[in-house]
Amino acid sequence: MTDEKMKRNLRSQALLRRERERRHAAYMMARRVFFSLCAVLAGYLFSGKEFPFEVYPLGLALVCSTERYIAEYTAGVFLGAALFGGEGLYMPAVLCVLSAGARYFAAFAIRKTRGSAPMESRTYLDFFELEDGMPVRAAVASCAGIIYACVRAFTGGTFYDLFAGIFFALAVLTFTFMFSFAFDEKYKSTGAVSAGRSAFLFCAVLVLSGVEVFTFSVGVAAAYAATLAMGYTGDGSRGAVAGLLMGTALGGENAVIFAFSGLSAGVFYEISPALGAFAPPVVTACAYVYLLGTEGLSAVLPEIISGTALASVLTFLELLPRFCTANPRKNGDTFIRELLMQKRAEEREASANSKINMLSSLSESIKAFSDSIRHPDKDVLYEMCSEVFRKHCAECPKKDECRSSFMRGLDIVDSVAERLMKCGKLAPEQYGEYLRFGCPKKDAIITEINSRGAKMTEEALKCDKTRIFAFDYGAAARIIADTVAKSETVYTADDELTAKLSRALSSVGMTAENLVVCGERKKYIIATGRELLRCGASAREIRALCENVCGGKFTAPEYSMEDNCAAMTLESTRLFEVDYAGRQCAKKGEKVCGDAIGITESREEFFYGFICDGMGSGREADITARMSKTFLEKMLASGNRKSTTLDMLNMFISNKGTECFSTVDLLEIDLLRGKASFTKSGATASYIVRKGSVYKIASDTMPLGVMPEVSAEVTEFSVCEGDLIVMCTDGICTDPESDEGGEAQHLVDFLEREYMQDINKIAETIVADAARASGKCDDMTVGVFRVRKKGSARRFAR
Repeated sequence: MTDEKMKRNLRSQALLRRERERRHAAYMMARRVFFSLCAVLAGYLFSGKEFPFEVYPLGLALVCSTERYIAEYTAGVFLGAALFGGEGLYMPAVLCVLSAGARYFAAFAIRKTRGSAPMESRTYLDFFELEDGMPVRAAVASCAGIIYACVRAFTGGTFYDLFAGIFFALAVLTFTFMFSFAFDEKYKSTGAVSAGRSAFLFCAVLVLSGVEVFTFSVGVAAAYAATLAMGYTGDGSRGAVAGLLMGTALGGENAVIFAFSGLSAGVFYEISPALGAFAPPVVTACAYVYLLGTEGLSAVLPEIISGTALASVLTFLELLPRFCTANPRKNGDTFIRELLMQKRAEEREASANSKINMLSSLSESIKAFSDSIRHPDKDVLYEMCSEVFRKHCAECPKKDECRSSFMRGLDIVDSVAERLMKCGKLAPEQYGEYLRFGCPKKDAIITEINSRGAKMTEEALKCDKTRIFAFDYGAAARIIADTVAKSETVYTADDELTAKLSRALSSVGMTAENLVVCGERKKYIIATGRELLRCGASAREIRALCENVCGGKFTAPEYSMEDNCAAMTLESTRLFEVDYAGRQCAKKGEKVCGDAIGITESREEFFYGFICDGMGSGREADITARMSKTFLEKMLASGNRKSTTLDMLNMFISNKGTECFSTVDLLEIDLLRGKASFTKSGATASYIVRKGSVYKIASDTMPLGVMPEVSAEVTEFSVCEGDLIVMCTDGICTDPESDEGGEAQHLVDFLEREYMQDINKIAETIVADAARASGKCDDMTVGVFRVRKKGSARRFAR
């Protein structure tokens, strides 16, 4: 019953998804048809506006400047030439066809050069959307203007025609620039968009100024609506400038009246939208009555009422950002900058805290290691105390009595050694009951033990340089410089990806007023706009589109609202995960293993696995290896570079005071992009198993601490799902140079055969086989890593 209900739910979800996709496709088609008709109408109206010298430059400038609907604009210009019938219209119409063809050819060449998507994978909208840029448009407009000027001068043969051709060429080039500023997405967040859209509105009003329906002036109504719209979506000064331009296009006293109307729209709308809708018409009516009398007001009253209604409806439906510049005090671009500044500040604070915690933790670790080095080993102290007791007890008259209680003698020596280890010197009250009251040689024994213990501590202090360890200020400067450089590049805008993603989002009906893709390695996408939440595409579809355009894997989009402006954010997330298993075995006869293995991850989504092998075996090797492991963990987890980390560790080991060096085998995996690298300093070979094939990664370098400069080799590669990576010390693989040694070849054969097993079982088997084959003649450590796609199940045998 449960399975049947689940199937019904899946079918209903599929039906709802198909219905949503069908409605979205219908909406996109209706939208395309509507704007195509608007483009034809704009081409028709702009082509017929006559300028001085009897030239018509607006239609050609429109075709040369826009990114979309070029064919529709050209068709509108041809329609205007056919219906208006003027002789001066035919030549611009022909030039429109030539200019459109030239722009399509240039855009095709640019796409081929950039290696854009093949034509069969591009949508209808993508094909008719050009990416030629301002230089190509200016070049096309200049060539068209020069052709017109030459033809006009040669056919007319007078200076009047020559000046007419020059004026036409300059006008086409000027309006091409201004219209490009108005329509091109690249200029959306710049001040040029205000000038471009103002110029376009000025030309639109100029074109419509002579259009009348009975006695109703379409130009006056459109000019008044544009003036109020600028005031509603901008501020008083922007509305005043828009009104001045619109009024100038209409002529007469309209410039002053419309300037006051735009100013009042911006001022009153900021107080209240309702007041902004009713106050400007009253101000306009009073101005008309004052300047032109009641007759002047009655002539334009229907147009004022219609323009007010149109601007109010567009504002209520939140459609004005498509045509008018948003409020500069809180527009989408400002919102994006605020979000970027907030994220950059959070990144810097987190990075600084990480560095502080890293340095504090390293300081405590170094102090702990220093304390362990400053005191002699307990086993050494025990042997020294035993030797002193044997020396003095041989001449003691009560030696037979002490020998009769063997366990009592061992307890006394162990107690003395432990107290000497803890306090550094034995005081009379620390002798113990039997030693204080039953031993005649106690004073000589304790004096010699204190003397020899002091000499051993003195020798340890001479060897220990960690307390006077001079911090490498050059390395500290590199850490700070790396942090600053990283914080600057994390939120650097990628203009090329931003343009591509903007076009891709438009193709699915998502209109973002402002959009930015930033970051070099980890990408952040931030989009703002009032219509983001109206998009028919699902969150999964939006994420898939962003991944297709920007590459990598992204989180699901997150939305927020501020001042009626929606913001959508996505960021890169890890593409891979790493499973880990590690096993160790100490050398035969040793209590501790002289190797150390560890893993860590950084905030930048890097995974690190490393093995440190202290030279030799025993306590000194264990201390050096554990110190190196701790150092790598803290430095790499806080985001420091590998080179800086190894330089500082090399300096520390070389100044530690004991000639016990350490190899470092460091694996780094970029979980965002799938890039990886091995960094080896004196380490033995590592192995990568991919689909049954074993690849060996070896190097010929020196351990850390031997040379003043780090001796390391870096090998870079890419990881795939299912890759098995094996790292080990020379106790496992005794021949780092070739596989001819029996143990190394045995390991290769085992990995080829058993690489699909569980990594814990693989690690246990490798250590067990090596220990059995060598008799534990050295410390043994192995680390096994399995790479898999994020979210994928562990599909390997247990």
